[in-house]
Amino acid sequence: MAGRRSERADQDRAFGEYLVSTGLLNREALRQARDTQSLLGGRLDTVLLDLGVLGENALLHALGRFRSTRTVSSYQLARISPEVARAISSRVAIRLEVVPFRREGRILSVATLNPSDLPVEDELAQLTDCMVASFVALEVRLYEAMARLYGVQPPIQVQSVLERLEHAARVEAPSRQDRASAGPQAGDERSITTPAHPPPRSSVADDADPERPQVLEITREELRQFPSLADEARRDLRLHGEPPNRTGGPSADELLERAGEALENAQRRDDVSDAVLTFCAPLLARRLLLAVRGDTIVGWRGAGEGVRPTAVEAIAIPATDPSVFTGLLQGAGLWLGPLPRTPSNDLLARALGGASPAPCIVLPLVVRSKTVAFLYGDNAGRSLAQVPIPHLKRLLAKAGLALQIFLLRSKIRHL
Repeated sequence: MAGRRSERADQDRAFGEYLVSTGLLNREALRQARDTQSLLGGRLDTVLLDLGVLGENALLHALGRFRSTRTVSSYQLARISPEVARAISSRVAIRLEVVPFRREGRILSVATLNPSDLPVEDELAQLTDCMVASFVALEVRLYEAMARLYGVQPPIQVQSVLERLEHAARVEAPSRQDRASAGPQAGDERSITTPAHPPPRSSVADDADPERPQVLEITREELRQFPSLADEARRDLRLHGEPPNRTGGPSADELLERAGEALENAQRRDDVSDAVLTFCAPLLARRLLLAVRGDTIVGWRGAGEGVRPTAVEAIAIPATDPSVFTGLLQGAGLWLGPLPRTPSNDLLARALGGASPAPCIVLPLVVRSKTVAFLYGDNAGRSLAQVPIPHLKRLLAKAGLALQIFLLRSKIRHL
């Protein structure tokens, strides 16, 4: 227990320095938070919410970036079904400080305070007979879910913060209604769900959730990076119900389910790449998988219009050279737009037949908080408006789990 407290203290110190380095927190605010923490205890994220120096959304997003992992919002945690919650007992949830919030086939997604705890994931996998995907949550929202689902009494400090957030939401509600009746305001950075009924903004507003009806899942940071996404979404996307399917074949949900089944049965590394590229075939005219090997990004597999396998295998891009992968290696969630003209990006263009496409999409494939590969896709110069980005993100999350299991099997065989 002492070792766990020491580890959490180290993580809190590092997280505080990260917030200062990114400009989200000034040094004086961090000093105040640490003084409060030394008096009252608790995790740094809870103390910051208690002091009101950072909003919930900004804090959760920063925590995900700091831990290089996915986040789970209060919106998702508030909508956990009793069936999913029963995947583990209340005793296990309390002891491990985890809450399952989604189950897809044999993949169980859990909210946790420490997404890098491999022994916890292994224990949950044994108890549930599932592959476990960990998402980081804010302490107050995790305990709020545990209180509702398992009857856990939150710590006094957590309960106080939850009451304050609830009060702030009630106070903010009338002004939200006024803004909604007035329509979207200039400079509004909310995540895109539907232009006709934009989500309310408040101190406790949630990030875009993949279970809400939407096509593009765009965070505020991604919207700042790619401002044209808003115009493209409003102009071209149907934002209600099932994402568009331009081929008339299986829906994106059906494709994802098939890919998930293939990934569950993957026995080789190339089985994972086959499942990913097969899923993308009806959605992207050209698609590549590139692997990170040491300090180099190398071609793995490719398919589609004008893609030459030998050219894909010849790709070798130094990770330190400017390329479309630079921001992704530093924690960005996606690249969406034209392929910038750099020597390294030109290697990609040659593998695609020579022409530099516009637009393209690139997403990272992560295994245990480490980027191990990238998915590249484009429509040979045509629009990407109908590409279901949330499904691509979920596909790569599944692929990351499949690769993790493949690596564990390899270790077991060689012990």
